[in-house]
Amino acid sequence: MAGGFGAAVIGATATLLATPVGNWLSKPDTAPKAALWSGGSDECAMSWMVPESSAGLRAPGEEPLVAWAGALGGVPAARDEFGLQVQGTSDTQVVLRQVRVVVDSREAPVGGTWTGVGCGGPKEVRGLDIDLDEPSPKARAVGVDEDGKAVDFPYEVSKGESEVFSVVAHGELNDVRWHLEIDWASDGRTGTLVVQRDGRPFRLTGTSARSARCLWGPDRITLLGALSVGCESR
Repeated sequence: MAGGFGAAVIGATATLLATPVGNWLSKPDTAPKAALWSGGSDECAMSWMVPESSAGLRAPGEEPLVAWAGALGGVPAARDEFGLQVQGTSDTQVVLRQVRVVVDSREAPVGGTWTGVGCGGPKEVRGLDIDLDEPSPKARAVGVDEDGKAVDFPYEVSKGESEVFSVVAHGELNDVRWHLEIDWASDGRTGTLVVQRDGRPFRLTGTSARSARCLWGPDRITLLGALSVGCESR
């Protein structure tokens, strides 16, 4: 699996938060429904390309990294991770028949400063791995739960229960906008869930056009000199 600043930034498996980010992605009278959850609570799986020059880049400090990067105009870079919760809305079993990765656009990678927080090596995830550098990206099952169950399709969601998958997308070659489509069947009905972030395609840029790499240490104030290149942040 590619991505991040290497082992120092790839970071932790998603620790799913107690509440979903945003609303359910499908209407209450359809089956199933789905919601996105944030990535790892320690945020060390995240990095961004920001248009800010390294000379003017401020340290995140105690500010949440997503808000900090958003204020700087950051675009998720190299690796993105989120949780996807799928739940049936009736008393019948839901079968997730197939998941597709749909690329909405590909452009040259974003330039600027590549930045994030380094806090640990890669850890195992149970979910879907997506390589956006492939001409036709696929969602591939990775990892298993404590019962040895992998996320493979067709995938059955028992009635009255929900499933949460980690979704990890990575890529280095382009600035890619993309979304997921999940075909489902339940109680004689079929349909397709369109999975986006806040009603818009996911976005991930490669880092080859970077002008500098500024990696902050776990204190979010001190630069990790050995892993920061061309960084003159204040």
